[in-house]
Amino acid sequence: MGLNSERGYFYKHKNEPKNIIDIFDKMDDYISEMRAKNDLETIPKYLRQYAWEYFREIKLEEEKLKSLAVFVVDKTYRNIAESTISDIYNKSFFANVLPFFWDTFQNKGIDLFYIVDNTFHDDGKFKLIVDLFTISGFAVAHPYGNSILKYSEVEKNIKDYLASFRMIMYIERDDRVNYLNKIIDIAKESKYLTIFRNKDSKNAHVEIFDN
Repeated sequence: MGLNSERGYFYKHKNEPKNIIDIFDKMDDYISEMRAKNDLETIPKYLRQYAWEYFREIKLEEEKLKSLAVFVVDKTYRNIAESTISDIYNKSFFANVLPFFWDTFQNKGIDLFYIVDNTFHDDGKFKLIVDLFTISGFAVAHPYGNSILKYSEVEKNIKDYLASFRMIMYIERDDRVNYLNKIIDIAKESKYLTIFRNKDSKNAHVEIFDN
């Protein structure tokens, strides 16, 4: 699969993806090259076009498409959790590449509800996860503000997101609060494909609730 230079999208990349999951397995490489070349547009445009051609040419069965959606959202989280730099380049990547995937999954009938329970000792890491998922187009809910939000406030936020058919992430950062069981119940009652992560980011295990 290649790009048509006459359309202005061609970019010969040393890590040109060989398949769709390379975009996520090699995410750090792409963002590093964006930094090295001071490039906020060309590489994201190239990867977005690659993904567009992939979904145009490859017709995935529903279960394989769901498996891909689970991989994409969870690998995205794991990449952020393992990253060490927050700058305009990773923000550009998340703003310009990831929305295409969320739109594609939703257009194919897959809405994602991603629930994360992990311990973050670094305030900056938690904020980076929230910021980058938000930039990518997810509606991110969590119980933290100037004080811990009541469950009813969190529930209202999530139900508003459900009503507007947003891709949803709910994340808790420590044991100061635990609304997880109630949030999972909301997700199970929805028509969303729900992914629950409560392992360290180096561990690929997640639980899936397919409604």
